[in-house]
Amino acid sequence: MLLGFIIGLFVGALIGIFLMCLLQSSNHNKR
Repeated sequence: MLLGFIIGLFVGALIGIFLMCLLQSSNHNKR
């Protein structure tokens, strides 16, 4: 259970960073 929790946090962090990169790239494209 602890391992699954750690993996969930790790995957969530990766997705969050990926989404932030997409938002920044879209903002640059608009400008």
